[in-house]
Amino acid sequence: MQQQQQPGRRQMTQSERELERQRIEQEELELELKYGADQVLALIIPVSLCMVVVIATIRSVTYFSTQDTQFVYSPYKEDSGESSGQRLGGALLNVIIIIGIIVAMTILLVILYKYRCYRAIHGWLIISSLLLLFFFSFTYIQQVLEAHNATIDWITMAFVIWNFGCVGMVCIHWKGPLLLQQAYLILASALMALVLIKNLPEWTTWILLGAIAIYDLVAVLCPKGPLRILVETAQERDEPLFPALIYSSKMAWIVNMADEDGNPPRRKSASPDRRESVTDSPEPQ
Repeated sequence: MQQQQQPGRRQMTQSERELERQRIEQEELELELKYGADQVLALIIPVSLCMVVVIATIRSVTYFSTQDTQFVYSPYKEDSGESSGQRLGGALLNVIIIIGIIVAMTILLVILYKYRCYRAIHGWLIISSLLLLFFFSFTYIQQVLEAHNATIDWITMAFVIWNFGCVGMVCIHWKGPLLLQQAYLILASALMALVLIKNLPEWTTWILLGAIAIYDLVAVLCPKGPLRILVETAQERDEPLFPALIYSSKMAWIVNMADEDGNPPRRKSASPDRRESVTDSPEPQ
């Protein structure tokens, strides 16, 4: 009797497998759509917060909207008596020089990472973070206090800047709470934006904004784009990129993994877009 029921049971199993396969595909599609929407929201929030900080500062502190200084590598200076065509030509010249510097620095970063010059990259990023978190933050607080006619003693100022900078260095370059790391990266981006607004002509700033967006697309999507090469190299080596280079939108939790053959747990990283990794430790990354 069992042999007679076996063909019927096999046909039912195949039908159930087909339904199960369709259900799994539908669930995977829903998860991909949900994950994509979550990633978009996770990027819109920090960008919006950075824009709010920059706009609020520009409207309340006249120092950053007064263009009395300019970068050495932006030789063209706008004049109110010039025509729109002259301003556009000069702004394009400034943007070409700045984009050229950005491309050269990005290629240098890729070369250093390709040849495993990690100490040089760490030193580069640490110096940049020191300038942003100590010097530029001091300038920012000083100008905000002057704009609102407020005063603070030097001891308190030194205490605030020292603690703000040291905590930021630890969170960005070592480890710390994810929300605190995100807050420091947003503040660092806002400070950098204010520095650019302060030291670049108005036309140059707007054209540079569009040029950087186009360059990012090219650098990431092109097969030989420097940023794509950097990410692919990190994937091949199964290494996370430096925290100062990437805004992490999720906490990476660590779980134990084993091979199908029963081998001990091994280190395995997920895609850098997910910003998650899997290791043999029960602690959060």
